[in-house]
Amino acid sequence: MAVIRGVEERECGPGIPACANLVRMDRGARLNDIQILSGNGHHGDAARQLLANWRARELEPADLRRIIPELWVSLNPPAGPHGSLSDVEWLELFAATGFFVQGRPVDLGLKECVLFRAAPVERVRGMSWCTHQRMAEGFVLKGDQFGKYRIWSATVPLTAIRAVFHRPSDSFFGLGSDSAREVVIDPDGLPEPVLVG
Repeated sequence: MAVIRGVEERECGPGIPACANLVRMDRGARLNDIQILSGNGHHGDAARQLLANWRARELEPADLRRIIPELWVSLNPPAGPHGSLSDVEWLELFAATGFFVQGRPVDLGLKECVLFRAAPVERVRGMSWCTHQRMAEGFVLKGDQFGKYRIWSATVPLTAIRAVFHRPSDSFFGLGSDSAREVVIDPDGLPEPVLVG
């Protein structure tokens, strides 16, 4: 656990390990401390702190929309059995934010869109998807640590999409920041993915 100013340790709630309780601090200070944790490389602690502050009703939905994109793209992986928060915990936060797009708007279609994911077969139904196959392929090299990664595709209904993020490295894939995006979905709304590579 990282140490930050004005903090006392306590249990944060069911299933959440002991983390910092930022009592007696205003919202801005809480957000600042979460950003300090993340900026110092403690992204997992920052995500757990964000959840704890949200559950303690110390943050507003606008605060979540501001800080989640930075945390999500810094974590590898952000969700699931190897992530800092479970899918259920992330979905709790995304339910509070409502659908949002970070950066410029992106065309996802009217009712559904085709998305791609790099994942081992046991994690194919995860939350993080890409708008382009080439972008998903870029995650294969980073992803060997959790199993043999393959490329999957799914036609996802817009009702399952929770957020669309612009990663600073999106332009690395040669697709430009206007079209290459990471799309966060609720796996419960995901149809059966198809292996494409």
